Amino acid sequence: MIRTDDVYERIDRYLNIQTQNGYFMGSVLISYQNQVILNKGYGFANYEHQILNSPVTKHRIGSISKQFTAAAVLLLQEEGRLRTSDSVSRYIEQFPNGDAITIDHLLAHTAGVYNRWPPFQSMRLHSELSELVKHIGAQPLVHRLDEQFHYSNPGYMLLAYIVERVSNIPFDLFLDKRLFQPLQMLDTGHDDHQKILTHRSSGYIYNRDLLHADFSDISKAVGSGSLYSTVEDLHKWSLALIEGRVLNEESLQYMLAPSRHHYSCGLFFHEVDVSGKIRLRIGHLGRTEGFIGAVERFADDETMIIVLSNYEYAPIEYLRKDITELIYGGTPFLPGEFTPLPYCKIIMQRLSGQYEIENSKLYKGFQIIELNG
Repeated sequence: MIRTDDVYERIDRYLNIQTQNGYFMGSVLISYQNQVILNKGYGFANYEHQILNSPVTKHRIGSISKQFTAAAVLLLQEEGRLRTSDSVSRYIEQFPNGDAITIDHLLAHTAGVYNRWPPFQSMRLHSELSELVKHIGAQPLVHRLDEQFHYSNPGYMLLAYIVERVSNIPFDLFLDKRLFQPLQMLDTGHDDHQKILTHRSSGYIYNRDLLHADFSDISKAVGSGSLYSTVEDLHKWSLALIEGRVLNEESLQYMLAPSRHHYSCGLFFHEVDVSGKIRLRIGHLGRTEGFIGAVERFADDETMIIVLSNYEYAPIEYLRKDITELIYGGTPFLPGEFTPLPYCKIIMQRLSGQYEIENSKLYKGFQIIELNG
C-alpha cells in the first residue's frame, strides 16, 4: 500500500527540479489501482508562444504506437479475417521471403526484417505505405526466422499495410473507427503536419541551446510510430486493454504472453528490482524527432506511469526509474537546482573527454569538448 499524497509531493518536486534544470518538459500521469495520483504538465509545450504543457497536450508518442497496431491485427483475427499464423505473402503478393514470414513473426520482432531508414532527406517527404512496403521488401533479412530478436520498425509498418489490405480502409481510419472513437480517445490519432491540431506540442532538441527538432514526415512511421496522444488518453487505453474492453480474452492473453525475448505485440516484459522487490513491468518507450516517452504498468498492483516529453533528450530511462522508486518508497538521487559555474579553463581541461552512459538502451555516451578555449 502506498500513500498517494506523499507520492504526489515527492514526484511533483522531483519533476519540477528536472524541469528547472532543463532536463524535462512534458506531461505526466501516474495512477495506483486505477486512482490517478498525479496528472500534470511541466515546462513549455511551445517555447516561442510560452504555452505550458498540460494533461491534454498532444505529443507524438513514437513506438508506443506499436501496441495499437498489434491490437488492430488481433481485432481482425477475432473477426476471422486473418490469422496471426498466416504468411505475409497471403496479403502482400511476391513479398521476398513472404511465404516463410508470418504475422506472428512480425508482431514479435523475430522475422529478421531490417531496422534501417532511408536517407534523412527522404524522411522529410511524404511516402505512401505501399511505396514503403516495396522498399522494405528490397532489403535482405538480418537473420533467419525465429533465430533472434531484432527490433524492427519496418516490420510493424508491414503489419499496418496488412490491416489496410484486409479491412479495405486506410490504417489511420481503422484505428480511429475501431479503437479511438469507441474508447473516447478523442485526443489521439495519426499525426499529420498539415492538420490543425489544438494543444499540439512542439518537439525540441539541444545543441548548445534549445532548438526545434528536425522535421520528418510521419508517413515514414505508419504502424510503427505515427501517432500522437495525451497522457489522459493513454491512461484510458491502458485501463480499457487490461479490463477486456478492447480485445476478447483469447486475444488479450496472446498480447500479454511474452516470447522468450520478453516482447509481445508492442510491449516489453521485464522483471525489475524496485526498492528490494521484484516486480513485472509491462510497457514500451517511444522516441521520434523532438519527442520521447514511456508508458508502463506494474502487473501486481496496477500502478501506471505515463510520461510524454516534447524534449527528445529528456533522460527517460532515468526518469521512469526514479519515478518508480519514489512511488514505492525508495530514495533515488534527487538533484538540486542547477546553478551554472563560471568558466574555468583548468576545470574544463579536466572534464573534457568521452563519457559512457551505463545501462542505457537509448544513449551510448557523450563527449565534453572545449570550444574557443
